Order: sequence, then structure tokens, then C-alpha cells
Amino acid sequence: MRETNHTRDGLADFIHIDDSLASAPKIQFRIPSKGAVYTDTLVLEPKLDIPNGSYFIPIKIGDIPVAHVVARKFDVSYDSTKKVGLATSFPAGITEETLRRIGVRYRLISLDSPIEDQVKDLDVLILDRRSLTLESRITEAAKELQKFVEAGGHLLIFAQESAEWGKFALRGSVHLSQASDLSATIGVTTDESDRLLRFPNKILAEDWDGWLFLRGYNRVTVESNADTKMPVRVAEDGSPLVVSTRSGAGFRAGRTSATRSRRG
Repeated sequence: MRETNHTRDGLADFIHIDDSLASAPKIQFRIPSKGAVYTDTLVLEPKLDIPNGSYFIPIKIGDIPVAHVVARKFDVSYDSTKKVGLATSFPAGITEETLRRIGVRYRLISLDSPIEDQVKDLDVLILDRRSLTLESRITEAAKELQKFVEAGGHLLIFAQESAEWGKFALRGSVHLSQASDLSATIGVTTDESDRLLRFPNKILAEDWDGWLFLRGYNRVTVESNADTKMPVRVAEDGSPLVVSTRSGAGFRAGRTSATRSRRG
């Protein structure tokens, strides 16, 4: 939440959410002068066990609606027997919060200790967005990560920056070039036969409707390779948004876009 004062007077009030579907406690704010900015976080708490769907929830200053949050409710299941690790430079960030909400039991990978010792008992390792840029030790540990995958581990790589990706030994046939295209209307095609989109949750092309896509932070090209699949693509030009590659007994998957919910 980001508020800017566009008047010549100071502002002081409460911002909150009080809706039949969800609420967020009142937060008092003061913005003393024109052009000053106030930022904070409203913690949304659902009131009801609502059915699956998309919902438009008003944000209020005092009693006046000034913006909205679009919330989407959907069912998610996961294999609770899998041991999951997360390497991130964003503690309590979006990825960690998502895992927590789904109920996944995970542990954070400390980059101050050898990665090999920490991943040997994992089934899944997640490299969070920009982790190759913010944590050079991940790039240095590429051989250990390759061993993890070849032994049967699943490595999930979120959006990375092209310069650091080019140095990463596990990049395989996937190449990135810097770009920043934002659109609320990108059409998506999906390969519904791909296991990534069938298990444990079935994901259809229409499930991507109403989201913003920031091709974060790259355009993607993939060399012809029988082991590389592109289950989610941009409909217009076929460029991939999700790429997966087999390696030994294991599996690497990368999300080539940064995707975020629409907010009003």
C-alpha cells in the first residue's frame, strides 16, 4: 500500500478493510506535506469460508472506498511427504508467504554454509527470484546443485536477471535477454498434457486470466532439445513463460516471468 499527498495540506486518517468477505485492522497514517509518501501493509484476513472464485474487496480511508484488492480463492494440494528447501534473499517475502499459506513445511537454506550438505536430504529446492544476482554463492555451487538434480531432486528456479543467468552452469538450453514488458492482457496457451500442469493441481489456460505479467526480467529463447518442455507460453508469439528440463533422474523447472495479482 502506497499513498501520496497531492494537496497542500497535511493528511491524517485511518486506512482499513471492513468487508463481508475480509477485513484488515485500521492503520493510522499521517502525510504532512504535498508530495510526501506513506507506505504500509494491510494484512487481509478472510471472514468466511468462501467458495472458489475472484473477489473485489474495497480499501477504505475512513468510510470512503479509495482502492480495491482483487483476491482469488482456489484449492491447492501438495505432497506433504516431500522435503522442501528455499534459497532466498527476501526473508518473509512472497515466495515464503505462499509456501506458508499453502501449508508446505520447508526450511530456509543458509548461504553461509555449504549448500551440498543442506540439500542432500531434500526432494525440492526453490531458488527465489533474483537469487543468482543477490547471492553469488548459488552460482558458485552449480556443481553441487547439478548433483542434487541428477540424484532425483527437483530444482525450481524463479525469474533471474540475464547477466547472471549467462554465468550459471545449469542454464542448459535456456537463454535470457533483458526486457521489461508489462501487460494486463497477455494471452496464454498451455500444454495441458504436461505433468507440471496436471499434478498435483490441474492448471488450465483460463486460470491465468486477470493477472498482470511482467516478463521479469527477460525474453526467453530455448534451443531445440528433446528434454526441454515449455508448458506455458505467450499465445501471440509462443515465447515461454515456464520451462522445464530433465537432468539425470531429476528435474529443473524455471518460471521465466514474474507474475503478480491485479490490484486497483
